[in-house]
Amino acid sequence: MKSNNKIIGFDNLAKQYRLPLKELTIISKSFEPLNGKIKIVGGAVRDLIEKKTIQDCDIVTDLNPDEVKKCLKKKKIKFLETGIKFGTLTVNLNKFLIQITSLRQDLKTDGRWAEVNYTKDWDLDSKRRDFTINSIYLDLSGNIFDPFNGINDLKKKKIHFIGNPKKRIEEDYLRILRFFRFSLKYSHNFEIHGLRACKKAISKLKLISAERKIGELKKMILFKSFEENIKFLNEIKFFFYIFEEEINLKNYQKFFYIERKYKLSDIDRRLKFFLIELDKRKEINLLKVLGNRFTKRLFSKVNFKNYDSNTLNYILLKNDKKIVTDQLIFDFKDGFVNNKKFEYLLKKIKSWKKKEMPVNGDDLIKEGFQEGEIIGKKLKLIEKWWIEKNFKPGKTDCLNFAKTLPRG
Repeated sequence: MKSNNKIIGFDNLAKQYRLPLKELTIISKSFEPLNGKIKIVGGAVRDLIEKKTIQDCDIVTDLNPDEVKKCLKKKKIKFLETGIKFGTLTVNLNKFLIQITSLRQDLKTDGRWAEVNYTKDWDLDSKRRDFTINSIYLDLSGNIFDPFNGINDLKKKKIHFIGNPKKRIEEDYLRILRFFRFSLKYSHNFEIHGLRACKKAISKLKLISAERKIGELKKMILFKSFEENIKFLNEIKFFFYIFEEEINLKNYQKFFYIERKYKLSDIDRRLKFFLIELDKRKEINLLKVLGNRFTKRLFSKVNFKNYDSNTLNYILLKNDKKIVTDQLIFDFKDGFVNNKKFEYLLKKIKSWKKKEMPVNGDDLIKEGFQEGEIIGKKLKLIEKWWIEKNFKPGKTDCLNFAKTLPRG
């Protein structure tokens, strides 16, 4: 593979846009005893070309996974075998996560996973990749290797499959979602041949695990272009084959507008918005993938009833702040609260700090209250009074209030 170009001022750009060149050099030197070479590939290369801050870094090497592990162990560089079945492991150096994958050829695919063969041929590795913009390689001197003119497509904001789109998709049906993600991120529209192939194969997404599908969706769900294309995506059954459920789109335009205007965009809230009507008895597998924390957030319903300060104080005391914010946004988009009230309540929620009632059952017993069920009832009365007083009374005040309550 010959060098096509070189990034001018590479070292300065690497520093400016947070390419972990020092850490990559450490890894590269650890491979020298076996004459191993590395190149950067994927998002880090695209970000550097577009002069954007680099979020993560993937590299490829002509050493096989066993050789990679041997070299890293010798230099005492810690790693995790995150995807070792496909030749990938992850190094954590100076808080930089660097994913290392061995050059490979996909021998056999079934639309979900590939049977791989490790190689030292960079051209073979490039040919098995999905899109031209994902086959741009960069060495540690700033030399670019671009066998499919990915840089040109990146500049023109075009997402092209490498080779035949239908064949590429059949190798891994997740590429349908990747086509939409990269198109929404980099392009103004969907390349016609890729889009046609994705639409024809979209039902095959049901063969892909929920975990992989949700992972891809989360990477695009905050894009402005994603919001703008919601209706189209829904029409081609994009969401149905991800969730295997019809999704909620009630007042979606206002929902996205509120999130953006008030800088409240949140991945899990957007998932919650889509899945708000999900039947948890049916979708056990999906909820397992989404995790307990999200499931709790999804099914936690807050009822403001009236939107006065005491109600909000009580709700904040009993619920996670994110869950309260979710409900406020959903109620605002559905017209149950007006703009002025929304902004007032949002300000209160943002300034909220966790509170703990100053007294407990033991304190009341020491004050002579009879043990048993009565204690719980008294604590509820004290709590109600404490909330009405905007959480200002301390322990002494709460105990004095308790003494005014009937002992029976």
